[in-house]
Amino acid sequence: MNTWKSATRLSLMELKASWLQLLLFIPFFSFLYSLFFAATMENYLFDQQGYIVFDFVFLGIILLVPVWYRSKFFQIQKVHGEFWASPPLIMQMQLPINEKAIARAGLLTYGFISVTSNIVVFVLTYSLSAALRSVVQPLDMFMFALTWILLGLALGLIFPASDVGDTINKTTVTRGFVMLFGIFIIFMIGLFMILDGGIIYASMIFIKNYPIIAILISLLLAFISSRYWTNYMVKHMRTVDYF
Repeated sequence: MNTWKSATRLSLMELKASWLQLLLFIPFFSFLYSLFFAATMENYLFDQQGYIVFDFVFLGIILLVPVWYRSKFFQIQKVHGEFWASPPLIMQMQLPINEKAIARAGLLTYGFISVTSNIVVFVLTYSLSAALRSVVQPLDMFMFALTWILLGLALGLIFPASDVGDTINKTTVTRGFVMLFGIFIIFMIGLFMILDGGIIYASMIFIKNYPIIAILISLLLAFISSRYWTNYMVKHMRTVDYF
């Protein structure tokens, strides 16, 4: 319990330091993303056109955009040589704070930003898109949004976990980018071929037919992800030489 209290305090410190940026950026960019979804939704739902671009943008907004909302001060930066990490995390480690609290604080901050920004995107998209409202009822939209918000957490917690730092150079960046991008492309193309259409559209159908199963799966994945990345961060903090 004390660990969670400490983690919450640390997370609130970052959120308070970034409140103006979050207050300005989340509504503004969420509105722009929602305009894109609203403008392309009719073709996506009824004609199955442009589903590759739509799905890529959707997944990018769910997973990557919350990372960009964080203040630059709290993101990973060059510490020395080729070692990059989050300076505030390193400073917190010099204080009598449990490593698990530090790890959980980073995940909590990302979680708050991710959930908040994605809720705004889903609400605005549903409000602006008549095509979406004609196909998806409010309760189905709620279940769809909740499922993807949880999946966004499950997949996106890797980003705050990187705050603990690592050696980064051109070789590792290039190799990592090629591997991740390659795996992602293969995975996406495989799903497109299996589903014969858009991934998001297929998830709408699945969630509409099996909402409880979808929620339980996404909850389980989010829980497993949070436990895994918390343990990863704690282990990394105890073994890495930051100085």
